[in-house]
Amino acid sequence: MAAPSGTSWSGIQNSYHRLGIYISIVNDDSKTNVTIETWIWTKWASSDDKNKYYFDNESTSATTIVGENLVIQHTGSSGSGWSTTNQTKLRTHTYVYDRSSSDRIISCAAKLAPFGGNESTVTHTTSYTIPAIDNYTVAYDANGGTGAPSTQTKWQGEELVLSTVTPTKTGCVFVGWGISADASDASYEPGAKYTTDESIVLYAVWSTGSYVIIYSANGGENPPAPQTKEHGEDIIIASDIPTRAKYKFLGWGVSSTSTTVSYSAGDTYTVDKTIMLYAIWESSYSRPRISITTFHRSVESEDGQGKKIYTQSDVGTFFTIKVYYEVDAEPVSCKIEWRPSGGSSWSEAVAHDVSIPSDTYGYSSTLLLNLGNGEVDTDKTYYVRAIVFDEYDNSSITLTLPGTKYAIDFLAGGNGAAFGKPAETEGMLEIDWITRINAIMSAEDISADGSILASKGEFDTLEASTSISSPLGTFTRLYDAKGTKYSNGIASYGGSSDPINPDTTLEHLVLTNTNTPNGGFMFIKTEFYQSKTDTSNRVQTALPYNSDGCPYMRRYYNNAWTSWIPLHAGPADVCSKTGDATTTTSTSLTVAEWTVTEAGVYGVSGYVYWAANSSGYRVLLLRNVDSADAQIGAAIAQDRRYNVGSGQIGQNVSGFRRVAKGTKIRMVALQNSGGDLAISPYVFDIVKISP
Repeated sequence: MAAPSGTSWSGIQNSYHRLGIYISIVNDDSKTNVTIETWIWTKWASSDDKNKYYFDNESTSATTIVGENLVIQHTGSSGSGWSTTNQTKLRTHTYVYDRSSSDRIISCAAKLAPFGGNESTVTHTTSYTIPAIDNYTVAYDANGGTGAPSTQTKWQGEELVLSTVTPTKTGCVFVGWGISADASDASYEPGAKYTTDESIVLYAVWSTGSYVIIYSANGGENPPAPQTKEHGEDIIIASDIPTRAKYKFLGWGVSSTSTTVSYSAGDTYTVDKTIMLYAIWESSYSRPRISITTFHRSVESEDGQGKKIYTQSDVGTFFTIKVYYEVDAEPVSCKIEWRPSGGSSWSEAVAHDVSIPSDTYGYSSTLLLNLGNGEVDTDKTYYVRAIVFDEYDNSSITLTLPGTKYAIDFLAGGNGAAFGKPAETEGMLEIDWITRINAIMSAEDISADGSILASKGEFDTLEASTSISSPLGTFTRLYDAKGTKYSNGIASYGGSSDPINPDTTLEHLVLTNTNTPNGGFMFIKTEFYQSKTDTSNRVQTALPYNSDGCPYMRRYYNNAWTSWIPLHAGPADVCSKTGDATTTTSTSLTVAEWTVTEAGVYGVSGYVYWAANSSGYRVLLLRNVDSADAQIGAAIAQDRRYNVGSGQIGQNVSGFRRVAKGTKIRMVALQNSGGDLAISPYVFDIVKISP
């Protein structure tokens, strides 16, 4: 694969590498779409998967990690030099910008590190331009007069308010602006809006022996047509008035910022002078106002003429709701919705009977609906919402209709009862009152210390009786507000045949080896927010159960889990192991091993006492071993000692190296013959230095 033509390449870095940035730009009238590709080009073939990729837009340096462990594999053969087969695309980034009234230069930067066998850092920075939106000119020609306005600039897609400056001409009256020099009628008035995306020249239109009254809607629409006043004659101000959504027209002022009315419809204008009058507005809009005048359960019956009538009743199977609303703008509509308690969505109500009383007037109305069609459950709580819409906005109000209250209620069929609420659950006694319990068990259910051995009661609220004395009873089955049994710190465990999945568990604390960060048994603790389902937002922590290691944390947010993040006690993981190499065969050494749980760069150190010996050399190694205890790979750390002498002597060994996940590390002591050497007990430490 080769980078596109036009790619910007960095200089050759570390003798072997170049980083490239290719930028593609597509413009429309108001936006610019930018696509950025980043490329790596090497002199030699490459196969590397330990790379961190950094990229920042609108910056001259790359500091944000956007990819880790990138696989960079060039297919070109080793030694092929600067061949395009040794180019690999790293990532593609896309951005969308709004074009403005000036050009904008954007910088972007990329970095790859560490890369290649020498773990190089390769960087490159370039830039691109977001062009300004198109613009047009509106020029004015006094057409024989003087004092034409200055040329104005109109931007693509935006409205331009024409200048209110008017030219003058001896013996003539300015009427407005035409689109040609010989125009007799004005196409545009001063202060009007120009919306066409093209340049134009406007010419003054003149009238002789008369004066003109020009009306500006001043933000509104439909101003009166201009009026011509002859010299020495009076003229009546136009009776037509402009319109503006959400505003009330007050009258006419002599400037666009006037707040005082100078002329009203029907006034007399006597001055022999051309004038422009501007509409004066006052805000008059408020969102819809709603009030509920009637809301209750009803029963249906008929009067003597067969007409349905609805009467309030606590055990009614209809809703009756009377909504009064006021709005400031038409068109208007009212929607009624309802849902039962526990329901997740609203249903639009279909009115069984609708009447609009005679007090309907103007923009105010009263709507009376009888809903439910006889299917409203008297045992359930319902929520009813009224929403009123006008042309510009909407308002809503929500009401609660609780289930019918009962002192004692029995579930249909007799398998369930409730106090102070409707019976809703089979096989359960429900209590909606504060409860005092003096005696609830038989003698055989209570232990010698007074604690309750077994209880099937589930309580939302408990109030202890003052007559209970120590020892107090303890409940072994209590449930939280979301229906989960309190664990009292005891983790739930499904066993090997039915392991608990932490991704979907609703238990507060579980013990499992499924989907755990270290692959072994861990305690998983879950904290929920607002709701308790397998799609609720929540946080989990994981603690090792029967192995070494650090705790972990992750979050479930917006329907996705983050990765498990290790929670280190300090700046790095430290593992200390003690072993005893008391035999001379590597396959039977009694040693303590350490298995790497996360790939990274580790520092390793060890310490041992050599036994007395006067000849040859001894080698102390820290190296990785395979499952059959064979020593494999290069030593992580080593040191050598010649001719120990007649007395024992202590020796340190240390070093560091990148090691992969799953690597086993062990200290090995060898003598000059290459065989294993028995040594006294020793200790070695492993510290993670960096990822």
